[in-house]
This record gives sequence, C-alpha cells and structure tokens, in this order.
Amino acid sequence: MAQAEVHRLFGQCLLRLQGYERLLKAILSHHSLSGSAATLPEAQAARAADIGRQTLGILAGQMMGSLLVADGPREQWEPSDSNPQVAFRMQIILPPEHFAKTEVELRDLVALRNRLVHHFLDEHELGSTGGCERARIALTESSARIAQAAHNLRIWAQDLEQMRSRMVELVNLDEMWDALFEGEFPWPITTVVQALREAEAELAIDGWASVVKAEEWVSTHHPDERPTGYRCSSWRQVIHESRLFDLRYRTIDGRREAWYRSKAHN
Repeated sequence: MAQAEVHRLFGQCLLRLQGYERLLKAILSHHSLSGSAATLPEAQAARAADIGRQTLGILAGQMMGSLLVADGPREQWEPSDSNPQVAFRMQIILPPEHFAKTEVELRDLVALRNRLVHHFLDEHELGSTGGCERARIALTESSARIAQAAHNLRIWAQDLEQMRSRMVELVNLDEMWDALFEGEFPWPITTVVQALREAEAELAIDGWASVVKAEEWVSTHHPDERPTGYRCSSWRQVIHESRLFDLRYRTIDGRREAWYRSKAHN
C-alpha cells in the first residue's frame, strides 16, 4: 500500500509537469510573431514546431525576458530588411523584484523536474515503510509546488487572453487577426480551452468528459466564457474548431450525447 501511494503521487507529479509544459509551449508559440505579411502563417507554424521540441529548461529560459520582462527600458524591435514587416508581441511586465523571484522559482521547478525524472530512485529507497513515507512526503510537497506553478502560468495565460480582448476594443481586430493568423484564434492559450481542460480533469470518466456537464462546469467556474466570444454557436463547435480535443458520441438511455478528451501532444 505504501509503495502504491508513492507510485500514485509520482504519476500525479509527472502529469502536472506535462500539463505545465504543454501550456507553456502554447503560450510561447503565440505571444510573439514577426515576419512579412506573406510568410506569417509559415512563421507561426515554424515557431510552434521549434518550441514543441524544446525541453522545460530551455522553455523557462525563453519565457524570462521574452514573455515575462522586468519593468524598465526594453529593446525595440527593428525590421530585418526593407520588405514590409509585421511584428506582434504580448508581454507581461513585472516589478524587478517579482521578476527575479519568478526567475528563481522557474529554475527551481526545472531542477525539481530533473530530480523527479532522473534521480528519484537514487534519492529514495522504496524497499521499506520508512523510505516510502519519506518519499510520500517529498512527492506531496513536489506536487503542491508544481500545482502552484501551473496556477501562476494559467493566470499569465489569462492575462494574455485579456490583452487580446482589450485589443479587440481598441482596433478592428477581426481584420487584423485574419491577417495575422488567417482568421484563427490562438486556441491553446485561450481561456476557454484552459477551462475545458480543467472541466475535463474534474469530470472525465474513463478518459472522456461529457460536453453537457463540461458546459455546466465552465458556466459555474468561468461564467464569462461563452462560445459566441470565439465565433462559435455551441460548445461542441468550440471543441471542434480548436482542434485540440477528440469528440465522440455515446447513446445513453436512448439519448445521443457528446463527449470529449484532450488530444495527445497538444
């Protein structure tokens, strides 16, 4: 029983780390983009592919100074040549002391991830009750630290989504967004996708969550999120248009119901 609890907590830590890394990749893929108007879609795809190959340590380094910046003088973007260029960047500015604290926390998270993945069995002896108890305590603390880091990252993702919404109010973003992303929302960092994933984690049965129950859950926990805010008429359309979820139908008590789950590697 003691080893089983250690195994459960270890798996929980790894799953939370994977969720953190997946969201971080989505944020870094969409917060900044530059290039000529003709090459923007290709530039976006290339950026996402490159970031998708990076380790957590490299991703954390890219986030500091690119997405998260310390308050003060900042480098101005300069076009690389005489061709017409488009530059798009969203950043979160932190007070210097908060920036430094966040940088330390990110380094600690990367070190924690490496210890769990590469050195856990070297640091913990699981052949005794005492060793399992010490491992359980360490994993419980690690899981809480990862959960807090994921919470902070979700807040930053929501801040980016609010920036995008603010831009809608200031300019005709429908036309600008069409030019930048060929009419596509940056789905992985939208609040609605994060809300659907949270609902999935809470409601999933055998890996699948009911769309109807997810709609109720999101309405309770994220009342401002609605399909119409994303040019969709239903939650099923949001799930389909995002291309981040699998969608299937089951017949329960004679009724056809939609269920969804996150796709692998998204």
